[in-house]
Amino acid sequence: MTRIGVGGLINLDRIHQAELLLNDVRLFHQHAASAAAASTALDSSSKHTCNSEPHSQEVTPDTAEQ
Repeated sequence: MTRIGVGGLINLDRIHQAELLLNDVRLFHQHAASAAAASTALDSSSKHTCNSEPHSQEVTPDTAEQ
């Protein structure tokens, strides 16, 4: 049997609290990175669609059967 002093228990609690805090920080950074990537993707796709003209074909009797 191993003896753990009161100081060891307090340190384990602090280590656990630090782990939880670092996990929250990691999740915050992951969210920020994914939001930035999504924003960049939306910006590039909206620029692409705004600059292109709509592709429309006139329907005439000749092209309606094709």
